[in-house]
Parts: sequence; C-alpha cells; structure tokens
Amino acid sequence: MKIKFPFFVFLFSFFLNSCAKKVSVVDIVDGVGKAVEVAEKKEDPKRILVFSKTAGYRHGAIEGAIEALPSFFKPERWDLEFTEDSSVFNKDLSSNFDVVFFLNTTGDVLNDLEQEYFKNYINNGGAYLGIHSAADTEYDWEWYGKLVGAYFAGHEEIKEGTVSILDKSHPSTKHLDERWKKVDEWYDYDHNPRGEVHVLAVVDQGKMGPDHPITWCHNYDGGRSFYTGMGHTEETYTNQEFQKLLLGAAEWLVGLKDGDCDAGLAVNYTREIIATDIEGATELDVASNGDVYFVERFGKLKKVNSDSGEIDELGTIDVFTGIDNGLEYGLLGMALSPDFDSTGRIYVYYSHPTEHHQTLSRFDIVDNKLEISSEVSILKVESQRETCCHAGGSIEFDNNGNIFISTGDDTNPFASDGFSPIDETDGRKPWDAARSSGNVNDLRGKILRIKPLEDGSYEIPEGNLFSSNAGRPEIYVMGNRNPYRISIDQKNNWLYWGEIGPDASEDDDSRGPMGYDEINQARTAGNYGWPFCIANNKPYRSYDFENKISSDYFDCENLKNNSINNTGSIDIPAANEAFIWYPYSQSEEFPLFSGGGRSAMAGPVYRYKGQGFPEYYENVLFIYEWSRFWIREVHLDSKGEILHINDFLPNEDFLRPVDMVFDKQGNLYILEYGQSWYGYEDSKISKITYKE
Repeated sequence: MKIKFPFFVFLFSFFLNSCAKKVSVVDIVDGVGKAVEVAEKKEDPKRILVFSKTAGYRHGAIEGAIEALPSFFKPERWDLEFTEDSSVFNKDLSSNFDVVFFLNTTGDVLNDLEQEYFKNYINNGGAYLGIHSAADTEYDWEWYGKLVGAYFAGHEEIKEGTVSILDKSHPSTKHLDERWKKVDEWYDYDHNPRGEVHVLAVVDQGKMGPDHPITWCHNYDGGRSFYTGMGHTEETYTNQEFQKLLLGAAEWLVGLKDGDCDAGLAVNYTREIIATDIEGATELDVASNGDVYFVERFGKLKKVNSDSGEIDELGTIDVFTGIDNGLEYGLLGMALSPDFDSTGRIYVYYSHPTEHHQTLSRFDIVDNKLEISSEVSILKVESQRETCCHAGGSIEFDNNGNIFISTGDDTNPFASDGFSPIDETDGRKPWDAARSSGNVNDLRGKILRIKPLEDGSYEIPEGNLFSSNAGRPEIYVMGNRNPYRISIDQKNNWLYWGEIGPDASEDDDSRGPMGYDEINQARTAGNYGWPFCIANNKPYRSYDFENKISSDYFDCENLKNNSINNTGSIDIPAANEAFIWYPYSQSEEFPLFSGGGRSAMAGPVYRYKGQGFPEYYENVLFIYEWSRFWIREVHLDSKGEILHINDFLPNEDFLRPVDMVFDKQGNLYILEYGQSWYGYEDSKISKITYKE
C-alpha cells in the first residue's frame, strides 16, 4: 500500500535531517515513504595543529605564514589551530588533530614527556608536516631526525634556485612545472636522505652537490611525514605554487588524496641473485614467462628458469675470440625475437670463427636446445683481424620489429696517444678510424637499423641516415667508437647507448681534447662525430702520424673525411653533441660523475604498466658504469631532456654492471660482470623487485 506524505511533512523531515547531519543535496522520499540519501554527508574539517615554537633562531616569516595559511586552508575543509604552547603535545593529541605542522620551529621545543606523546601520536597513525627550519629542531632526539629525514647543516644567502620536480604524481607536486624557479634560503642537510625518504623535488643551489633533495615524504613508524626545505621568506606563503604544495601535502597526510611515498625508499626494493658462476656474459633478455636468457663471450647460450632457478645450457655457437688474448670478440650480443613466445627464435651477433666478419644470425630454440643447424645469417659486418679492437655487438628490437645492432670502429687505439686515431701511413689501415666510423660506405663504428624478414633477408626502415646512393642504407647512427651497450625506449623508439671513449687524460694543443665517455640519445638518425669530434662537439686536430705534424681542427658543423682510406663520400653529416659526457677526472658539466675509470653504458628507459617498479620511475633512463661500479637514474622531462641525475640504490654494490633490462612485469635484471677483468669468480645476474 502506498502512503502519501504531505509536502510540509517532507520539508520538516528535511529540516530535522539537516540538523542531524550535513548534506550536500536534499534527501528524497521513495515510493513507499522511505527517505533515501543521494549524497555523502559533508566531511567535518580536518584538524591541523600549526606549531611554531622556537628555542633558537626565530624566522621573521612565521607571523606572515600564520596570517597566510587560513587563506588557502579554507575553513570549510580545514580547522587550523595555531600555538607555541608545547603542552598541547599531550595524551589527547591524536583525538584533537589529524596532522601537526612544525612551522619554522628551531631548537629543543618539546620536553621528554611531550616527545613521548608526539611519538605515540605518530605511532598511532598521526601525520607530520615540517616546513623549512623544522629540520633545525630537536637535534638530540634521534627519532625526530628520522621523522624529518635529515637535519639542517647550513645555508648560503637567499637566492633564486631551480627546483626540479621528480615526482609528478604526488598531490603535493603534480601541479608544478617540471622546473620551478623560486627565491628562498636553500638549506643544506647533515646527509643526503635519498634512499631513506621518497624525494619529490631537488634544487640546484647549496653545497650538497648535484643531488640536493629539498622536498620529500615517507611513511614512518606508523604514521606519515612530509618535509619541505622551502619556506624561509614571508613571500613564500603567498606564492600560489607553494600554497598548493602544502595543500597537496596535507591532503596526502590525512588520506584525502593518494600518493606513493614508498617509491624512493631503498628498503622497498629486494635484490635477489638468480644466477652465479657465469663466464664472460655479455648480454641478456627476459621472456614473457620470466625465463632469463643470456650469452657468454665464449659462445654459450644459457637460460635461468623462472620456476626452478636452475641454469640450463642451451647450446654453443662456434666463435672467434683470438686477437690479443681475445678481449673484445666472441658471442657479443643477443635478443629474443618479438614473437619469441610462438616461434622460439633468438637473434645473436658474434665473431665468425673463420671468416673476417661479425655476423647477425637467427637461431631456433627447440625443446630447450639451441638448434645450430637452424642458423639463418642475416647481416655481415667486416672485421679486420690484424690487430684489436672495438667490436661493439649489442642488439635490440624496437616496437616496430626493427633490430638495432651496434658495431665498433674496428680500430687499434694504442698508437694514437689516447686521441683521434686517423693514421694514414701506408700499411696502417687498422689504425685509421676514418676508414670505418667516419666512412658512410662502411658498417663499422655505427649503430645499424634493419627489419629482418622471414626468409633471412631484411628491409631498410624509413628514416635511416642514408639513401642507398648516399651511403650504406643500414646505417642509423654513425660516428661511433665503441657503442658497447644500446637500448631502445619502447614508447617512442628513441635510441640510447653508452660510447666508450679514448684514453687521453688531458687536453693537448697539438692533438685536441682529452678522452670522454658519452651517454647518447638519438631521436632520429645522425652522426655523433667520431673520430673527428667528441663530447659536446670538441674537435680534434688533423694529425700526420708519420711526420708528427698537426694541422687544422676539424669543423664539427661541416665535416669532411679526407682520409686516403675513406671509400665513401668526403662530405659527411654534421656531428651531433653528446647527451652526457665525462672524462677520467671530475666532470664540470655533470658533477655527479666523479673521477675514475670509464666504460659508459646506457638503458633501459622504464615505462610503468601498473605493476613492478612504481610510477615514480616512469620516463627514467638507467645508465651504468662498468668501471665505476654504479647505476644512476637520469630523470627525463616531458621533452626528453635531462631533468636530474641521481644514484640508484646507492647503498648497493654492483660489480661491474654490463647489461640491464626490465621484464614485462616491471622487474629489473642486472648482468654483473664481476670485479676482476676476465676473472668471473663473482659474476652474477641480479633481479630487483619493488615491494608488492
């Protein structure tokens, strides 16, 4: 039976309901007279304690900040309470406040009992936001220092700095441009907290060096913590970008908006050794089921079973390893075919055992064995065997099914004093890199790009460097010395590689620049200068090796290959500058690259797919140094330029990383060569996973 409600009854009911609870729209009555709520009740404002007590230096901005905060922490959403009375840190702290701001506090502002109450508050899910000199507070309380992340250590004068935003997904920073110019007093800290906290932003000022965190967050001891080193000047608190930063931080702290503050914490990454006793491994790839395939220089193809962890030896390819104790020849590179799951095909690049060439070949894997008889030779690259060095050999597919192959300059570097080897003396062709790297009619000293076909032939993709009548059409990048490891960003097909450079430790007026290693990025085909130019287009001088006479510097913008050993065009493409470059000594342009040996390697670029490494690593290029034992993150901006470079898991020891790849699940695999040259005793494959 239906019951009719008079309209005044409806209004009265709504009035009473509205008094009992806050609603954003009216309740309605359904067909049987039952009140139905059609919107969530309005949330009570979140309660913020703004604590600004000082026992040391008192910032003049405190009063201005107190005045400004209510203008953007609106009362309908936030209930602000301002105090410098530390007795508010009592047993009722949790019930009274959702988050506590330490606004430019200094010195010891809490007694022992108040400290205990505050600690309990955090332990029970409380939230802390520290602003500027909150890091200059409670130096004798270790727990507080860990809550903040680091203690204040000093500062320079107030000046403009560029803040680089490393996390564009966190609610505190997602509104900011990738680079934010701001005037402030930039704090240095007692240590770099990276790895202990999640770094949201860095700044290019101060004395902490090239990696200077300025804003960060983390989950700590049961609660949440957010800190920013900005906030010295009164003007900061009227800056809309800074206001939004504090608002977003508070929203994350109280759970109104999601944000990942675990991504930068080292404890959330697990490094598992999945293979040992590897002998000279050169490159690896990971199948969709998690099986890891890798090749060893002496010809063996092996697989790490994802289920059992056992290593299977699938077969051995006969390879040449012989010049000057071998060193740079053999089974050099491998990649699983894009259709590996259905075909079992694998591509390898190796030094032919009898013929003077490197070869790209395709093999089938059948019943967990490498079928040697299935070999299909696809491409051959000339290789002299009179003397060493530089074979390159890394291979990788892009998302269009094209395969990239790196080839070294096939040139002896030891008679050129660590400078450009363009020796045109009679009988010295293997000492002339202009005949290979600088030669448009030669496949050596290049990165090639072809599309392999079913019958073993290949097509030339559009966009390679030369048409068939201007140079070898297989060439995508020329002007390489020894591009040992390459990687393709599978989102945009940009090419990255490490270029291992010459050995000169100082500039020489008669020869040219010192040696540099390079990390390069190629969005399109191009020339990268060797042996005429290096680094950011530093030119070498033409040099007569027989008479030891120097002549003009090469013109990197208008390059000409006049070597008598050049078989291609004299006019060659202008040289591109390197993406990153560094010498043996401290790099001026890239100060994070401290001095030491050089063996640059590059890739992969991480692409987040909803699992594995967190979204924080989206568009991060991983680079690594075989000689210096490190791995670094190169954070790229939306245009592909360098935003920031910092260490990856700085407390981990990586023993000469020689290849890296992400699997389809977003886990990182690292092939570690081992500490000693050709010793292999501690070689391994590591798998790094992010917490589930």
